[in-house]
Amino acid sequence: MNRNREVEEKFLTIVARALDVGRKDVHMSSTLFGELGAESLDLLDLAFTLEMEFRIRLPRTDLLFRAGEYFGEKTVMNAGVITPTGLEIIRRSMPEVDPAVLVPGLTAMEFRDFVQVESLYRVVRRLLDAKENCVCEVCSAKMIGSTTEPELVCPECGETQPLPSGEKLLVEDLEKIARDLGCPAPLRETAG
Repeated sequence: MNRNREVEEKFLTIVARALDVGRKDVHMSSTLFGELGAESLDLLDLAFTLEMEFRIRLPRTDLLFRAGEYFGEKTVMNAGVITPTGLEIIRRSMPEVDPAVLVPGLTAMEFRDFVQVESLYRVVRRLLDAKENCVCEVCSAKMIGSTTEPELVCPECGETQPLPSGEKLLVEDLEKIARDLGCPAPLRETAG
């Protein structure tokens, strides 16, 4: 089995275990809340387990919350309804979500029922790729996992640096979307 397939299988097994469903019932296209019956607390447990198993740092907030901070809450959501800009942010950030469900009037609570396992896997995969591609800022050697994670260590010079941040990736995605949409700079600073 190749490395990507091993990671995917391990990820799907963790999802099944965290949501107390059979592994055969968990597919990339399965929806976390809708089909697999996840609750908010289940996702906390799932995130913690994924971070420990893969030694990554997932974002601490969801896409809509962070987008609201970045673009301004009323730009993304109004009275619990996702705005046209919010829908476009979802389309660009989560291409696996069926575009047919991203319709005017969609609420944040309704949207969560469409979030797929693949959405979470994509974030995990990106963080793993970022971690694997980290180089030392001092000597440019490839960084490796540290025994004191959540950090990486340079095997050449011993320099350490934190793991790539899921928050940072999320903000980078929002910055790219803002440029693509011609949106102004963020209303306030976002955590990185």
